[in-house]
Amino acid sequence: MGAPKGTIVRTYKGKQQADANKEFAKDAENLASDYYFPTTQSWAQGQWGCGAWLVAVACILLIGFGLLIIGYMLIVKPAGTLTVTYEYRPPAPPPAPTVTPPVQ
Repeated sequence: MGAPKGTIVRTYKGKQQADANKEFAKDAENLASDYYFPTTQSWAQGQWGCGAWLVAVACILLIGFGLLIIGYMLIVKPAGTLTVTYEYRPPAPPPAPTVTPPVQ
């Protein structure tokens, strides 16, 4: 394989961690055939940014239907992110042949 060796970081999105884990499992199997194995995993729950909250508050003040937007934001969370680090581990060398001395 001509690909560079080292560390790979991949991210998987999902509404729940189980959704992201399914994608991770598929990808990990493919990468294992190239001798890359997961070393660390980190799950971050999705959350709305500050800008989204400011827009919702502005809609309350300007238009009046911002409460619906805030209600939606409280109920529906954005997708979370599973971040996985893969490390290259070269294949083990084949075992050395054993030589048995002749029996006398």
